[in-house]
Amino acid sequence: MNHNVLCTSNGSFWNIQNILHSYYRPPNDIMNIHKPFTASTFLVGDLPMELKFFMNLEQFQVFNNPGITGGFPAFLKDMSNINYIGLHYCELIGPLPAWLGDMTSLKSLVLSNNNFSGELPSSMADLVQLENLYLDDCNFSGDIQVLGSLAQLENVVLEDNEFTGTMDDDLVGTWTNLKSFDASHNRFQGTIPAAFFQLSNLRILDLHQNNFSGKMPVPSISNGNSALEVLTLNVNSLTGSVPSELGQLVNLQQLDLSNNKITSTLPTTLGNLVNLQYFYVAQNPFSAAEVPTFLSKMTALKEVSLKDTQLVDGIPDFIGRMSSLIMLDLDDNRLQGSIPDTLANARNLQYLLLNRNELTGIVPASLSSLSKLSKFALLVLCAFNLVHFL
Repeated sequence: MNHNVLCTSNGSFWNIQNILHSYYRPPNDIMNIHKPFTASTFLVGDLPMELKFFMNLEQFQVFNNPGITGGFPAFLKDMSNINYIGLHYCELIGPLPAWLGDMTSLKSLVLSNNNFSGELPSSMADLVQLENLYLDDCNFSGDIQVLGSLAQLENVVLEDNEFTGTMDDDLVGTWTNLKSFDASHNRFQGTIPAAFFQLSNLRILDLHQNNFSGKMPVPSISNGNSALEVLTLNVNSLTGSVPSELGQLVNLQQLDLSNNKITSTLPTTLGNLVNLQYFYVAQNPFSAAEVPTFLSKMTALKEVSLKDTQLVDGIPDFIGRMSSLIMLDLDDNRLQGSIPDTLANARNLQYLLLNRNELTGIVPASLSSLSKLSKFALLVLCAFNLVHFL
């Protein structure tokens, strides 16, 4: 048997027990095995306690096994050399044990898509070598202040839990190596720490669907982040205006500020985001304004949503020159006039939502030349005072 990777699939833990009893005797041989252990697919029941004999394992991974029962495996406590634990997409339950903090060699902890619950144990503050933490799609609760001492963190995913409390600059400022942070679909509150925008390695910041309030932090590129590629703050209660400094985040590819309480008008400096592909600011009470002309500079745009943002005047001709555009949502505004023929030049357009406006006239027959535009999307064009050609 190959001792480099211990693995089993398409079976049960009874098979693992057979391996332990039949292939790896005497026990001293088991103890000396330190290569990764991986078990995936169709395994059922409790994790066998016999696995405790692999006390020198460096990596332990069991994933994609919804038939697994029990809590966080107690035998892991004796694996002092372990640096990677992957228990994702199983049905493990209960809280994380207090002794988790004793696993000081741990660099990656992946517990995604389980039924773990409770607060994070205070002992996690001792996992000072931890770089990757994936706790998404579980039932964890409480605050995350215990993570403030983990200065080596690079990737943190807390999505879809019941975490509460606030984040502040002292907490976030310790994560100087952070590359991605996803705390979406939780119940965090307070203001968004400005320290996020001072992390020079951060590429993904996803805080959508929480209870954050107050003004957006002002990015400062002189001592901060120009690497950020994804910024999603939608479905919160942010107020004030969009800071003009946001236009300095020139590597942004996705920006989502929709479903907040942001006012004023969008700053023209957003036109500097020439790498932006996805731009969503729908359902904010902006001041009445025309479709932003700075969009014409953002040639990489694939999806734009300005739904319910108090837009007035007409649909500008430059939209037809946005050759990468796939989706344009201008629904529920006060746009007037006719639909310009030039929209037919946006050859990649698949979804065009212009309903609930004050548009008049005839839907241009030229739009029928857009082979990628679905009939469903064209039906959305139909409004009270539009004549359509379908």
